Formats: sequence, structure tokens, C-alpha cells
Amino acid sequence: MSDAMSDALPKTDSRGKKIRKPKTIYSSYQLHHLKERFQQTQYLALPERAELAASLGLSQMQVSSHLCFVKKVRGYKAEFLLFYGFL
Repeated sequence: MSDAMSDALPKTDSRGKKIRKPKTIYSSYQLHHLKERFQQTQYLALPERAELAASLGLSQMQVSSHLCFVKKVRGYKAEFLLFYGFL
């Protein structure tokens, strides 16, 4: 197997289970700035996301993942409120 192909395969432990990256723990400072930026605009262009990530000490993927999570939660919350007649 070539090196390129072995890099594409998921890493496994001695029992054959996939090794997962540890969950990102966001600081209150990071969460505050991510929330503030999300309230300004829900969709960040690549340069904006790179700038925000650099300023918070996060990767662009961590910023993107957090914003996607927030959008999903807000969508579920809106569906719940509509379903139960709160909106």
C-alpha cells in the first residue's frame, strides 16, 4: 500500500476501533466572540472565517463547525416552538 493510500485510511487503535480527535472545548472568550459574530452575519466568507479563526486561536474548521452547530440548534428550536404553538 502506498503512503498516500495509508494516510487516507482512518487511524485505528489496537482493538481496531477508529481513533477520534478529542472534542474541542471552547473558552468563554471564544464562545462570546463566535456568538457575537454569528449575530452580525450567519455566513462567513473564507477570508472572514480565516481572520476570525486566527484571532481566536482556532482552526478554520473549528469556527465553521461551531457556526454550523449554532445554525442547526436554532433551526431545531424554531421547529419546536412552531410545533408547540409558541410562535
